[in-house]
Amino acid sequence: MNQLYKYVRRQITNFCKRFLLDEQIKNLLQREAKIFNRDKDKLNGQYPYNRALELSRGLKSLVDDTNYLHLIRERITQIGNTLGYVRMIKNASLKDNQNLLKFIPSFLTEFDFETLAEELAIGGETMEAVKMFDLSV
Repeated sequence: MNQLYKYVRRQITNFCKRFLLDEQIKNLLQREAKIFNRDKDKLNGQYPYNRALELSRGLKSLVDDTNYLHLIRERITQIGNTLGYVRMIKNASLKDNQNLLKFIPSFLTEFDFETLAEELAIGGETMEAVKMFDLSV
């Protein structure tokens, strides 16, 4: 999981450096943002379809051999797929842990760590952690 998070962080950093900090793309996006902010009330806060098509054409025509819009779409898809994979693994782990709960002995479900911590005169942050542990178990 840690490697996946590092991968996503690296992808987002590369995305920002390559596309959002590129002067040509930045200028196009700033121009569109100014137009949208100026006409936001007339547009009811919705970005018009014809402006999106014009922006798409502008991104496609920046460099002849590179389709920036396609590259941006690919990078966002990679990031989204990685986040979906992380979410799928997390849900599978939670389901597996739920299935394993039936193997925990019943005396542990009746056991209260908070009373034991009070008998041992534990206080402060450790006591708060014990309470949180009791709630989660």
